[in-house]
Amino acid sequence: MSRFIADAERHFELTAFLRFSPIMPVARRTPPYSLRLMWCERGHAQVTLKDRCDVLSREQMLLINAQTEVRVQAAQEDTVIGEIDISFLPGSDALGLSRQLPLCDPAYARLCTRDFDILPFQDAFGIVGCMIDLLRRFVRPPSAESAAALHGELCLSTLLLAVSNAVLDSGAYMVSNPHVAHAIQFIKEHFMEEINVSAIAADAHLHPNYLHRLFSAEMGYSVGSYLLQYRLESARSMLIGTKATIEDIARACGIANCQHFSKLFRQKYGMPPSAYRRKFNITSNYVQARAQFGVIDYAVPSFSRPFHERIHTLSDPIYHQRSFVPVIKAYYSRADMLESTTDKTDHIHPLFEIMYVREGMITVVLEGKTVHVREGQYIWINAGVQHKLELCADTPSSVVNIEYMFVEEPLPVATTCQLCAVSPAYRDMLENAPRFTVLNDPFSTMGLLLHQTVLTADSGSPRCEALCSSLTQQCMLLIAAQQHAARPGVPARFHANPAEEAVLERLTQMACAPVTVGELAKACRMRPARLQQLVRHATGLSVTGYIQHARIEKAKALLLNGLSVADCAEQTGFSSDRYFSQLFKRIVGVTPSAFCAHTLHNENDHKEASP
Repeated sequence: MSRFIADAERHFELTAFLRFSPIMPVARRTPPYSLRLMWCERGHAQVTLKDRCDVLSREQMLLINAQTEVRVQAAQEDTVIGEIDISFLPGSDALGLSRQLPLCDPAYARLCTRDFDILPFQDAFGIVGCMIDLLRRFVRPPSAESAAALHGELCLSTLLLAVSNAVLDSGAYMVSNPHVAHAIQFIKEHFMEEINVSAIAADAHLHPNYLHRLFSAEMGYSVGSYLLQYRLESARSMLIGTKATIEDIARACGIANCQHFSKLFRQKYGMPPSAYRRKFNITSNYVQARAQFGVIDYAVPSFSRPFHERIHTLSDPIYHQRSFVPVIKAYYSRADMLESTTDKTDHIHPLFEIMYVREGMITVVLEGKTVHVREGQYIWINAGVQHKLELCADTPSSVVNIEYMFVEEPLPVATTCQLCAVSPAYRDMLENAPRFTVLNDPFSTMGLLLHQTVLTADSGSPRCEALCSSLTQQCMLLIAAQQHAARPGVPARFHANPAEEAVLERLTQMACAPVTVGELAKACRMRPARLQQLVRHATGLSVTGYIQHARIEKAKALLLNGLSVADCAEQTGFSSDRYFSQLFKRIVGVTPSAFCAHTLHNENDHKEASP
């Protein structure tokens, strides 16, 4: 593969996100210095490169190298194809992740050094699809100062990390013999049928024994073993991602006898299909993690012991002075939590915790305060906060929860220092972290991230730690953005000295007036270029960006005082209500009306929590 993706002078950037439904065959060429990821959102298609043909689906994705031309043909009229182009451009990215990935992740480093045209891989745990869904939400008009751009960069980093590991797991690098590649492609296209080695060899116009020798020499195992492994992997994905019966899944994977299928599945995964499905619905590694950290097991409330870890709350200066990354220590996903699983004992641990309510309601008692977390909300709890979980015995609740801590490990993930340097909200979160906070999830972004984190952690993959860490850092950035948006105040300041503070205060006072940057510079008695330099150093924003943030902060206070959107727009210097609402949503993450509803709801919850 072209080594431009490992070039320290280049950074990766999402340059195209397309969705189309081709009826006739189309030819597609990947742009220079780019990788293209292609998949089917609905139906399936064929992608042809020279004499090679690959199947395109949501599970079986394709990574296409720069300057590679392929021919795409939909197998049915309602097929919908999606693709994204990831370009590697000159310059440096905000977080330095383009340089961090090849240094810290062996799978990505291997991808950097391989020459290929097309690499097929399977999204076994759904993490690539999850990042694609999140990138849809964060792809907006580019703005280096927006929270959406930072979320997009983290999503893209996680996507590349997931793709490189999925390609490594798929064994795509190992196939060099064209007969073996043809056999593998035939298996992927026809595994759901009752095929055998003879049928595979006949399609390749080879004798079965000769194909067996070629396949074993190339792959290290027989054709029959690969066919069975592919069927069982497909069955495992269907057990996780569909509600189909085990009998239907067995037939869909080309195994007609359900009992034989269950026996084969048990031999490979150590449990029958029904138990594997239940394990996904009720996932926990709490017993081991809580034994290590001395916290309470939900299933056995009486089990406890003192922990030996020193508690560092998020406000500890070490988190923005040194490079830490989050690492999952415990996770829990329950489809139906009842009174029998209630943890009735107060406990303290050195881990940070996020509990997301997918259905129903839970009650969390934190240091004597009772807090209700309803469906579509989540609670973040700081380290060292005494708490317990209470549930209504008559109301089933669906909860997903992770516990994590920050460690100094060389993972290919954005560190606390890096995010502090580019995100005022993240820095503000680390400097002024609350004991706990309850936040809404209006776009289900946190729910999607937590669900994918638990699914990835439960995969048992030796490389899941970095992916889970990257997903958890995205959760932290989302919490920081929402927490910062809910707190009125001027944009966070990085390195402002007294002279810079005076200039920023002057700009804040003039923010709502219809003035230009030149007029602002004149009022501050300096040249426009010097003003831009000063504001950028103190806040990380341009003068225009700082003025926009200051106006939005003023608008928050006016909205909470009962003013209408139109009146707020007028009093904060916006000539258009529509532009005011667009800018408010871009900076805050929600519309003005949603911001008011969310803030008032939190205030009511805090009133209920007061003793």
